[in-house]
Amino acid sequence: MLASALAAWARHTRDDEPDDPAAARLRAAWSGRRDAEAVQALLLVLGAADLADDTGLVTAVAGRLISTR
Repeated sequence: MLASALAAWARHTRDDEPDDPAAARLRAAWSGRRDAEAVQALLLVLGAADLADDTGLVTAVAGRLISTR
């Protein structure tokens, strides 16, 4: 469930202009990165280093991004 929710949020930061004070940093997380790298960068913007270090979670979120394209 967490991976699905994070993937939906990550897609929003990639495909839309989020109404968020950190919008510029969130969009920059996608710049030139592959999906898994972008997911890690997004989580770091949030201050969730523990989640960014969870390879299984990051891979699951990135996989859900690919499956919805």
